[in-house]
Amino acid sequence: MTTTTERTYANSGDRYEIDCELVPAGWAQLDTAQDAAYHGIWAHAGHQTVVSYCEGDITRVHADSTEEFVAEVRRIAAWHERMDGWLKIDPCNGSKEEWQALGLGDLLF
Repeated sequence: MTTTTERTYANSGDRYEIDCELVPAGWAQLDTAQDAAYHGIWAHAGHQTVVSYCEGDITRVHADSTEEFVAEVRRIAAWHERMDGWLKIDPCNGSKEEWQALGLGDLLF
């Protein structure tokens, strides 16, 4: 089992451009106190992928297993809880049930 990390850079724009691309495609927002035009995090349970945007840096982490995906979301949540107090999953237009089935229901809005 492995987790693959890919890093890219957006020359222009902000997190809202990514919102407009990912949310309609079924991605959930991982909301934190850090959210702003320069920062955002999204996750897709079906793709087992987390995407983060911070000041132009885009990081995409893909897990090869459900366990790794859940561990990645938990790792991010623990970091935010230590640093700024919270992380909550907002499925947006998606289903809360898939997040509950992963054992992440405690992080749902």
